Amino acid sequence: MNFSVEDLNNEIKAFIDFKSINKVEEIQSLWSGYGSVLRVFLEGAAYSSVVVKWIEFSNQIKPKSSWSSEFAHKRKLNSYRNELTWYQYYSFLLNGFCKMPTYLGHNSYDHSAILLLSDLGLQGYKSIGGALDYNRYKICLTWLAHLHAFFLKDDINDLWQEGTYWHLSTRPDEFEAMQTSPLRNKASYIDQALKKTKYLTVIHGDAKPDNFLFNGQDETAAVDFQYTGIGCGMKDIVCLLSSLGEEMNQYLEQDYLTHYFTALRTACQKCYLDINLNDLEGNWRALYPFAWADYQRFLEGWSPDHWKMTEYMKIQVEKALKAIG
Repeated sequence: MNFSVEDLNNEIKAFIDFKSINKVEEIQSLWSGYGSVLRVFLEGAAYSSVVVKWIEFSNQIKPKSSWSSEFAHKRKLNSYRNELTWYQYYSFLLNGFCKMPTYLGHNSYDHSAILLLSDLGLQGYKSIGGALDYNRYKICLTWLAHLHAFFLKDDINDLWQEGTYWHLSTRPDEFEAMQTSPLRNKASYIDQALKKTKYLTVIHGDAKPDNFLFNGQDETAAVDFQYTGIGCGMKDIVCLLSSLGEEMNQYLEQDYLTHYFTALRTACQKCYLDINLNDLEGNWRALYPFAWADYQRFLEGWSPDHWKMTEYMKIQVEKALKAIG
C-alpha cells in the first residue's frame, strides 16, 4: 500500500478535528490487492477510532483470481466508486432503519480513493465470520427486508442499475466457460425474469454472512456496499442462504422465507408504502428459484466445483427451468 501515517493524518483531518494518530491496524486487505481497510485510533477527537477504506485504482494491479481481465478490473474499480456514491448520497437516509457505518467523508484521486467511516466497533459491533447460527440468519433477513422495503418504488439512477457481482451482463467470461446445459440455454431468460419484476428495489448485492457485524444484543449492521444497486430482493436472500451449503433444505426454506416476508411486510408498513403486499410476496416467491438458478449459472462458470452448488440449489434450478417450460 502506498500510504503513510502522515498521509492518513492529512486525509482524516480534512473531515475530523483531532490531535494525533495513536495507532493504525489493518482490519483486512481488499480483494485482489486493491487496498486495505484500516482502523485508525485517534487522540483528542470526537471519535476514539475511525475506519478508513483505502482504495488503489492503479491499472498495474494484478488480481489473484484467474479471472483477470481488463473487463474484470474495470468492474472492480466501478464497484468502489459505487460504494462511495452509496455512502455519500444514500446511507444517511437509512438512519434508525438499517444499521451501517456512518459516512464521514471521502477523497478521490487519479489512482486512489479514501473512504472515511465511523467505527462500529465503538458500539460493540464485530465480525463473527461466516458461521452464523439459526437466529442470526433471521436477524440478517430482517435487515435485508428493511433495506428492500425502504427503496421499493424509488427511482435510483446513480447506483449500479443491476446490483450483485454475478449478474449475467457483468460475467461474460464466466458464462462462456459454462458447459452446454439447460441452465446455460435458459440463462438469458432467467436473467430477464429477475430484471423485469414489477417490484424492483435496492439490494445489498453481496449479502454474505461476512458482511454482517453483530453486537452483544444480537443486533446487526451491514458493511461492503460495492455491489449495491437495483434488483429483485430474492437475489440478496439467495446470496445469504447459499452460505448454509448442504445445511440448506426445504424446511429452512419455508422457515426463513416466512420470516423474511413477515419482516418485509412490517418494514413496508413503517415506510407507509401503498403496495399490494400479497402481490409483492407472490411475485418474489415465484422468482426465488430463479434467483438460485441465476447464482448457480455464475458458479458453474466461475468455479464449477464450488461447495455452494448443493443438491438443494440444483432442486431450485430445476424448479426455475420447469417454470420456464
